Amino acid sequence: MTSSELFQPIEEHLKTWEHICAFYETKAEQFQVIIPFLGGGLLKRERCLYVADENTAAEIKAGLLMRGLNVGRYLRSGQLRVLARRPSYLGLPRFDRQEVISWAVSALRQALGEGYSGLRVAVEASWILRDLSSIEDFLWCEAMSNAVFKGLPLKALCQYNAKRFMGDVVLKVLKTHPRVLLGLDLYESQFYESLIPASRETTSPEDFQMLGFD
Repeated sequence: MTSSELFQPIEEHLKTWEHICAFYETKAEQFQVIIPFLGGGLLKRERCLYVADENTAAEIKAGLLMRGLNVGRYLRSGQLRVLARRPSYLGLPRFDRQEVISWAVSALRQALGEGYSGLRVAVEASWILRDLSSIEDFLWCEAMSNAVFKGLPLKALCQYNAKRFMGDVVLKVLKTHPRVLLGLDLYESQFYESLIPASRETTSPEDFQMLGFD
């Protein structure tokens, strides 16, 4: 079986723009999702960024290597980047919702400018449990991402440890993600609340210009 066939169960269901969440209870369940998600992006020449927290960078790299990917080459070229949550979030001294959105816009713009077909981001959300004062700002970013990036070549996977997150947070997560990844299957979130008018299907040309895209 080729690498592309290994990644196909998730990849064949993804759209150009995606903002999905996944819940897991074990590392095996988590890696069953994130490794195909990242690997599929690498094979499609998308830049892949991974924000680790519960896992180490070495564990993520090893998971990809075991799937037959030339991890060293992707790291050297900059197509794959594994970022550690600790001791700060994305290099910020504290979580700042405006700065995080700006970071994502900049990362997408840079990826496209360097010739990649898009940007793929996977985030382990467990860090927020150590900084509960930022949880509402974090969920604001989750909701705002749908309005800012819809229609752009960006796929984001937000991962939540089901053993650690309480029911009220889980419900808010489902409200801010259009689709949910359960195992290798994607489902529409029945709780999703869109900030985008129903008549608006994609990001408008004006939005592209505002974000710095041609």
